[in-house]
Amino acid sequence: MKTKIEIRNLNVWFSKRQVIYDVNLKIPEQAITAVIGPSGCGKSTLLRAINRLHDLIPEAKVKGEVLLDGKDVYKDDPLAVRRKIGMVFQKPVPFPSMSIFENVAIGVKLNDLAKKEKLEKIVERSLRMAALWDEVKDILDSPGTSLSVGQQQRLTIARTLALEPEVLLMDEPTSALDPVSMKKIEELIVNLKNDYTIVIVTHDMRQAARISDFTAFMYDGKIIEFNETSELFRNPKEEITEKYITGRIS
Repeated sequence: MKTKIEIRNLNVWFSKRQVIYDVNLKIPEQAITAVIGPSGCGKSTLLRAINRLHDLIPEAKVKGEVLLDGKDVYKDDPLAVRRKIGMVFQKPVPFPSMSIFENVAIGVKLNDLAKKEKLEKIVERSLRMAALWDEVKDILDSPGTSLSVGQQQRLTIARTLALEPEVLLMDEPTSALDPVSMKKIEELIVNLKNDYTIVIVTHDMRQAARISDFTAFMYDGKIIEFNETSELFRNPKEEITEKYITGRIS
């Protein structure tokens, strides 16, 4: 399978405290890669390093390479990187003063990526891809905050998709949702892998087993093991991986 993102010797520090150590990882194209591990092991930090969100934190320092289709994102314009590598966070945050339509269109408008007459098509396409169009097509002028939490998360996914990224990074996108909303998001993620490379951080190992093609296990800022999900869960090669997935460490 073709590699979409290759991470080479990645190290990350915050205020001189190292939190990621020499991470090397190849993320396959058009597949779902789950990153699992205990709280505080560096999963979210790794995700943010991939699309250069640490650039916004003065005390953060990053060394190493993150290659997107063979090109180092740290040698590219950070805004261009974040258009190619979209990010969906744990808690959905619709812009409170904006309608559903405006929430989806805002990134396209700010980046001047489409003329006004094309915005409606972009918004509809993005909402359809986020499996939200049928639920909101008659209330596009309503505030984004009027939606349920599960709908808000799909709205933020639509907002990310509107920029036509190549990669979707998802940081625990279902942790704040009820089981019904979680199932909808999981089904959405599985459908999206037909068009996108997806990396999802999750604390829910059952979720990783359900939806991911590959899984990376992190511990103390290091990648301990990476394999096809079914193989990693069925036959982990490292003892510490086996202890984590069987609940003997947390």
